[in-house]
Amino acid sequence: MNGLSREEIEARLAAQKGWTEARVSAIDMDVKTLIMCMDERDARMAERDQREAERRAERDRLEAEWRAEQRAERARLEAERRQQQIERDRLEAERRAEFEKRLDVRFAHIEQTGTKIKADMKDLKKTVIITAITATMATVFGVAAFNATLLSGMITSFESGKSATRAQGGKTFFRIPFGSAIKLAPTLHALVPR
Repeated sequence: MNGLSREEIEARLAAQKGWTEARVSAIDMDVKTLIMCMDERDARMAERDQREAERRAERDRLEAEWRAEQRAERARLEAERRQQQIERDRLEAERRAEFEKRLDVRFAHIEQTGTKIKADMKDLKKTVIITAITATMATVFGVAAFNATLLSGMITSFESGKSATRAQGGKTFFRIPFGSAIKLAPTLHALVPR
């Protein structure tokens, strides 16, 4: 061939083989290192996935607990709200019953007062009628008494005038407040019979 001897070729081949084996050994080391790195990475990823799964499980558990607490709280609040509504309705019914009772008492009092007012009005009507009749009778009797007194006074004065005219010869003089006297003899003769 080129002039290389078999020994040289074998030496070269052995060198090549040594180099190849070193190279393969280095590659094998690199592959083993890479596999170890990959195994470590896989272990880390598995650990991370496990931690993530644990976190997720914990989060799911906490979320489930929170939801259960929320449901329980909502149920408690709903029960409390219903209880408060029942209490409000009961109080409203009591207030309404009390109001209606007071209203009934007021209406009864108003009716009783109306009845008393009607009775008082009847008494007042009687009183007004009696007072009107009494006042009318008093007025009639007063006018009659005044007329009787006036008539009695007139008769007395006519009688005294009659007796005085006989004493003066038929002429009567009246005193007028101005100090002068008026002669009324002819007029009296027409009024007084002889």
